[in-house]
Amino acid sequence: MAKISKNPQGFGETQPSTQAAKRFLIAFGEKEGDEATLFLEANLEKLDESLLETLPLVFEDLTREKDRDERRDIAGIFCNFGNLLQQFPRGIRWLNLELSIRAYELALQVCTYQFFPQDWAALQMNLGIAYSDRIRGERAENLELAIVAYENALQIFTRDTFPEHWARSQLNLADAYRQRVQGDPEVNIEQAIKLYHQ
Repeated sequence: MAKISKNPQGFGETQPSTQAAKRFLIAFGEKEGDEATLFLEANLEKLDESLLETLPLVFEDLTREKDRDERRDIAGIFCNFGNLLQQFPRGIRWLNLELSIRAYELALQVCTYQFFPQDWAALQMNLGIAYSDRIRGERAENLELAIVAYENALQIFTRDTFPEHWARSQLNLADAYRQRVQGDPEVNIEQAIKLYHQ
């Protein structure tokens, strides 16, 4: 019996392999600032839905048998990838946000509250912003996830220790409460006002 080709025209793979995605993310990790943006622009075709499925496999492969500091460096690449995609003007907006969320969630496996609390809080903030902007899913649920993430960040970003991050977290949390779908609208607005005042 003849095998059916998934790609009869021979135009490359139908899904990027884990190794190809790994090479892509390692190359991304070697770029900084505008260079990273240009790298993504030059590789737009790699930012597709299959990368959502491949990212966890790549993360697992890259962090396997690494010490804590090496794992933190890899988590930093994923965080930077998420940050850039969250603001990236090219590509598909909903997919960029989904890739950002996935990258942050993976980075949080290494940057835990226990071992890297400041990184953990920054990732929670980034995750909250991504959920606030998220296009996929239910708006109400996304806002609830954003609120949880901002409240998590405030466990570390206190007024005394990180006043600027604390203020930004309060502002983001206020915005989420202002837009909140669940709960009593009056209570949500009052909570938002209180947070804005802080």
